[in-house]
Amino acid sequence: MNNVANGPKYSKLNAWRSNVILDQGVSDDYRARDIFPKTPPNSTVDDWVAANDSKYDFNRYGWPAWYPTRSLADWEKARALWAPYVFRGPSDKVAKPTLVHGKKKSNPKKRK
Repeated sequence: MNNVANGPKYSKLNAWRSNVILDQGVSDDYRARDIFPKTPPNSTVDDWVAANDSKYDFNRYGWPAWYPTRSLADWEKARALWAPYVFRGPSDKVAKPTLVHGKKKSNPKKRK
């Protein structure tokens, strides 16, 4: 066998490996480094996001990766709320539950 992947014919593949795979393909801005406090000041991420909604652009940076995101009781409520929608039959008409926190991102294609 002759491994040609590292040969000059595949230089674009090697560049992609170096620039995307090793860097995980995301910028520092996307990773939101130094955007959020290092530790959660509240009991859950949801609480903190709700309290700081006007201070951060969560559509741009996402949410902090802190845990817990919800208490066990909150997760049980969310599961109960979503179960009828997730496990509906093909012809069942079940409304999609709404999220507790979060804003819908605007879709520039729909603004026309």
